[in-house]
Amino acid sequence: WGCSPARLRGLAADPAALRAAVDAHIADIMASTAPFGLVEWDVVNENHGNHDLTDILGPDEVARWFRLARQGFPQGGLTYNDFAHLRPGDAGHRAYVEDAVLRLRAAGAPVDGLGIQSHFGGPVPPADVLAELDRLAAKLQVRLAITEFDIESLDGDADLQAAFTRDFLIACFSHPQVDQIIAWGFWERDHWLPSAAMFDRDWTPRPNARAWDALVRGAWWTDVQAATNAEGVCGVRGFKGRHRVTATLDGRSVTAETDIGDAAATVRITL
Repeated sequence: WGCSPARLRGLAADPAALRAAVDAHIADIMASTAPFGLVEWDVVNENHGNHDLTDILGPDEVARWFRLARQGFPQGGLTYNDFAHLRPGDAGHRAYVEDAVLRLRAAGAPVDGLGIQSHFGGPVPPADVLAELDRLAAKLQVRLAITEFDIESLDGDADLQAAFTRDFLIACFSHPQVDQIIAWGFWERDHWLPSAAMFDRDWTPRPNARAWDALVRGAWWTDVQAATNAEGVCGVRGFKGRHRVTATLDGRSVTAETDIGDAAATVRITL
């Protein structure tokens, strides 16, 4: 009950009321956030360590939560989120999470992905990260999301912290089933592990911030120029995401936006 609203514990002896309260919460959250264009929800977080609700309502209740979430959120991804993978940990915890995802999918629950919290007390070999991502992708057949990345600075070794940040991002970015990487905070003054932050209290970027920026806004940022052929057509390769495309002719410029996904994207600009 430690991570739930206090009022829920008062419903422990009344499963029907408890179930209704959870259902109402899902409906309220989906309705109240509908205007904001969200793209994904963690429907269930850390059920391995927080299981008071499923102890009372049963493990099959989780599948129903996912179905309720899909009713209120048909347009985006739904994930199960936990911290069992990509770092040394409890094999039983990993097995629980994987079995839960497989059981939910077998029950027809709309589980689109596994959220992998990635808090590191020190570096691990990038090859081990890739091997674990390969194993999870093959076994679970879902998208993989890095939902809570940070690494502590051990003994003040900021260069090692930055090097692992770089290597971890590259390993995850290279994997076809990983479609997002989220940093778990970035400012020393508002971070659960101040040594893991990317910016000092005065907003000075640390080496790990520069490593992140060099990839996200450098190596993985599409910034190209090209000339069209006689028919006014040109093609470039770009990273997935939203892009601004500017065409210039005789000193006149027009800019349009386009999204690049799995398939080729076409943008037509008239000058």
